[in-house]
Amino acid sequence: MNCSIQDITPNLQQRELTASVVNNVNEINAQVNQETIPQGYEIDEEGVWLIEEQKEAPPKRTWISSPLWITGYTRDLKNENHGRILEFPDNEGHKHQFVMGMDLLAGDATKVLGTLLNMGLRTPSTRKAKERLL
Repeated sequence: MNCSIQDITPNLQQRELTASVVNNVNEINAQVNQETIPQGYEIDEEGVWLIEEQKEAPPKRTWISSPLWITGYTRDLKNENHGRILEFPDNEGHKHQFVMGMDLLAGDATKVLGTLLNMGLRTPSTRKAKERLL
């Protein structure tokens, strides 16, 4: 079988990119207190999963987004204006951090979702999955 450098390079680049994302996910997972992940959710290198118990069947796993963590909490000097620090890798493995004020979750929270999507977070196209993320 003959193959050129051009044939191999995209595969190597994809493997390096995948390894980079997995390393970032593992690095953040090691730093995050796993007890802070809400019950019924899991986070792995593929993303955030909703775990729904099924009667007489294995639990159903529904993909909610690419990996996303709450890595810290914020507030001002008056102990007001609370927020969360969100971290996630984009498709190329670059880490992103977003300080989200809790007021952004008032209403339908499309503003915060739009910001996260612009920064590289991936979600399914369904409205239900996006609602479960927020």
